[in-house]
Amino acid sequence: MLSALVMMGLALAACGGTAFVFAGDASDNVFLKVPGSWTRYDMPQMLKALRVQDTPAGGGYSWIVGFDAAPDPSVHHVLLDTDLPHHPVVQAYVKKLSANARDQFSLQALRNDRFPVDQSVSQGHGDFLGQKDITLAGGIYGEQNVYDIKLSDGRALQVNQIGLVNPGVQRMYMLLIYCDATCYQQNRNMIDEVARSWTVKEP
Repeated sequence: MLSALVMMGLALAACGGTAFVFAGDASDNVFLKVPGSWTRYDMPQMLKALRVQDTPAGGGYSWIVGFDAAPDPSVHHVLLDTDLPHHPVVQAYVKKLSANARDQFSLQALRNDRFPVDQSVSQGHGDFLGQKDITLAGGIYGEQNVYDIKLSDGRALQVNQIGLVNPGVQRMYMLLIYCDATCYQQNRNMIDEVARSWTVKEP
């Protein structure tokens, strides 16, 4: 099946009437739902913003997507290129793991793929706020972590992260939802709803 981004309206409503849409990649069997009002950035836009299009690093992604809930959306909010986002953002991706990465794979490596959370916590600049081991049908496994990373000015980025790998450790599936700590507390129900929707199946 050809890889494609699936976006379709969700007939049901949730979270006080918010209409959701499904997003996903059919070839990797990954899906999530986000509010339909959030701005989406597809794989070409994300790779361009990351400056990895037509590079080996970019080739490691089999799928990547971003979403921004801000009224003035920007892919740079998703990538934290400017400042901490004041509205929820989402980054979801599937990576193909190299032979070397497979040899050195650990849950710690998975947990720190996007943000250096373990280093931040060990240096006193972050905290783990919640952790849950995950095992799915087909042997897919990993963990969910909620954590914050503190900046030198006292502000903090709060993250809800679900990282998974397939049983052969050939593919990594990552969902991250984050914004500044005040935003996170104000939007906790919505963020939890998006996290619960993350669905991964073996192709």
